[in-house]
Amino acid sequence: AKPQTSFPFTLAYAAPEQIQKKNSSTATDIYALGILLYQILSNQLPFDRTTLSTALSSSTGFSDSVLQQAFQVPGPHQLRGDFYHIAAKALQKNSTARYSSVDQMLADLRASRNHYPISIRKHNTSYSLGRFFYRHRKGILTFLVLALALLATVTFYTLQLQTQRNQAQLEAEKNSQLVQL
Repeated sequence: AKPQTSFPFTLAYAAPEQIQKKNSSTATDIYALGILLYQILSNQLPFDRTTLSTALSSSTGFSDSVLQQAFQVPGPHQLRGDFYHIAAKALQKNSTARYSSVDQMLADLRASRNHYPISIRKHNTSYSLGRFFYRHRKGILTFLVLALALLATVTFYTLQLQTQRNQAQLEAEKNSQLVQL
């Protein structure tokens, strides 16, 4: 039997279930979107899938460590932060571990673009506060500048009052000494 050289999909963008000739679903499309996202952000594909044998080995031996290696792109295009988590979720080997719908993935992409927490990240305090501060950075910066100006003004006038009080006390002492003479 002659090996198959054409496929109803592009090897570089095929989900593991496609390569293994299992049923395709929305999760298959989400996997392809994850590869596109990765490629747009890093200017390269996450896996070498130029032949069926490399595609089969990457689809059957796909693991978190392989995914982490794929995301170790050196240089300015390194994936990190929310985009890393979104692409990693879309590129999970197990189709049930991926986003359940394109709308859910799109909602996370929009949330990340608008600096809101994404649904798939662990919502710890530092992450949530970081997203909040980034979203409201202009208002927070304005508040801090105004608070600093107010503090500087209060400090300036407090020092002025202390100087005037000290001068008044010296004058009072001088006057009391003159009266005693």
